[in-house]
Amino acid sequence: MNNPLINLIKKIAKCLDEYADEMKENLNRKKEVVESKFSKDIVQSNQDRLIPLTMWPKYHDWPTVSSLRWMIFNDYRNGFHEVVVRCGRKVFINEKKFFEYIESNNKIKNEAEKNWMNNSKK
Repeated sequence: MNNPLINLIKKIAKCLDEYADEMKENLNRKKEVVESKFSKDIVQSNQDRLIPLTMWPKYHDWPTVSSLRWMIFNDYRNGFHEVVVRCGRKVFINEKKFFEYIESNNKIKNEAEKNWMNNSKK
């Protein structure tokens, strides 16, 4: 059977498939452009990686950007100034130094808790 309506539906389906393929290709191209744009924002040297503050959630779930901003605001009180790199208006976080900072603060806190526990037992 050579029904004109069925032929028309087949042509429309074929056009829709081609259109969907084109849209997928365009979307993939756009993703590549966005990813390349973000990769330019990441500055990496041989040892340390500098991550822009606003891009931090792309690499790490914790801490949030608002928590980082609080730490940066109080950076000279809490020692966080060693982690922060400022370049004009851009603020970068030195990833390696950040985790060293967290580790050192954790050790200090644990030692303080041990001293407090020992003093409270006396």
